[in-house]
Amino acid sequence: MFACAGEDCQVSVYDMRMPANHLNQMQFHEQEITSLEWHPSSEQICLSGSKDGKVYLWDNSKNGEEQAQGDYEDGPPELIFHHLSHVSEIEDISFCPKREGKESLFPAVVSVEMQLTMQIWKPKEDFMEEELDMLDNLNQVQLADLE
Repeated sequence: MFACAGEDCQVSVYDMRMPANHLNQMQFHEQEITSLEWHPSSEQICLSGSKDGKVYLWDNSKNGEEQAQGDYEDGPPELIFHHLSHVSEIEDISFCPKREGKESLFPAVVSVEMQLTMQIWKPKEDFMEEELDMLDNLNQVQLADLE
């Protein structure tokens, strides 16, 4: 797989065996995408940074998943994390190198903006699990109300 991004504000994912047609298009940026980086060990996860100063973490494996209408404003299902702490255009992004003996699906990320600010950040390991636990609890409460 490979991905392209740019002025159209979307990350397009392709299969190298069929490069004429994209497999997926992930769009949520409001301005041109300036940086794109694949996860070092998980082939479905990538980062994108743009002129709007936002860095998004995408999971291409979520392509086609259903989404509750109330979640539309949070982005497409592939968008799994927003980093919104920059104030100017993202110049570069990169996953930090893996530490010896430390396996993690979400290693630290370095993002650099045009105003010469560098941020090193990392999503919590369980940020996705917390959301799923919250949904399970909500479903249990709703089922209890029906009984």
